[in-house]
Amino acid sequence: VPGQRVRGPVVGVAPDLVGQPEPLDAAVAALAPVAEPGLVDLAVDELLQGQRALGNKLRGSKDYLQLVKSDSERLHEELNKVRLLSLTDEFTGLPNRRAFMRRLDDEIGRSQRYATPLVLVMIDLDGFKAVNDTRGHAAGDEVLRCYANDVLSVFRHHDMVARYGGEEFSVLLPNTDSADAMSAMRKVQGRVASILCEYEGQKLTLPTFSAGLTLYLPGESTAALIERADRALYAAKRRGRNRVEVDFAVPEKTVAPNGAEDG
Repeated sequence: VPGQRVRGPVVGVAPDLVGQPEPLDAAVAALAPVAEPGLVDLAVDELLQGQRALGNKLRGSKDYLQLVKSDSERLHEELNKVRLLSLTDEFTGLPNRRAFMRRLDDEIGRSQRYATPLVLVMIDLDGFKAVNDTRGHAAGDEVLRCYANDVLSVFRHHDMVARYGGEEFSVLLPNTDSADAMSAMRKVQGRVASILCEYEGQKLTLPTFSAGLTLYLPGESTAALIERADRALYAAKRRGRNRVEVDFAVPEKTVAPNGAEDG
């Protein structure tokens, strides 16, 4: 009622809020006694415009931050794709030499830390140049893909098969002793003999391979391990190809095509 004071709290309204004006109402009330006619409305309009402008800026900032987040996620995805491509061989889809070297360093560190065995195998296709010369480089590429997809796929999922370069592949067998590594190589030899590679409607016999197999020695450097595997591979080439030579820094053994070991 005009002219009467409010006694006690108003139902449904907090006592300390009774009679308290809204911020905008308070600003208008403060201006009213001193403002000329029409200036109050102008001030109110300016305040409302300022509030709307601030709201628009906040919404714009939110949209901008969302755009930055989206661009950042897209850039992260693109960088991952580039990184993957830099570690993948374009012809076979296998890890490339760079990826292999990274994994080799990791596995050597793990072998040293936990005293677990580690086997490295270097594989080189026999007579691969003849495939390129007689069938063409496209046929040679298909042979490499057949090796990658149909032959070397016999290794376990935690082994690493990589294209080391040219017609050469490298295989890492973590936590694997010499006997298991030799058994795996016999399976690979049998696989090559049983597979034909399809190219332009024709069946191509896969070339055999020679391989050098080594067991990591505690404290050995990466370069020394690869050098021993290469030395064993060259020995396999010299001794007739289509065989696996072993170099464990002990008296040599070989695996002939029939799986028999030679002293």
